[in-house]
Amino acid sequence: MSRPEEIARQVEAAQPGWLVLWGQYSQCFWAIPGPHYRRLDSGIITASNPADLQRRMAYIDANPNPAAPPSVPHRHHHGRATGRSDHP
Repeated sequence: MSRPEEIARQVEAAQPGWLVLWGQYSQCFWAIPGPHYRRLDSGIITASNPADLQRRMAYIDANPNPAAPPSVPHRHHHGRATGRSDHP
């Protein structure tokens, strides 16, 4: 069986544009998107297993600018936190 660090390297190799790490303390896999991620939030993904991590990474790759949930403040280009601006 592969060690978590090896699995993280394998996931990273299979998902170009992402940095994938194993958190020794958190016991989770972490994925940090590269410059293709166009949101102002961190974009960091965490999962307890590689399958969930890859599923979430694939979602971000397919939807590079997914809508934020309505309850989460959205930052505009001028840096002020406001509600979602895409609804009247």
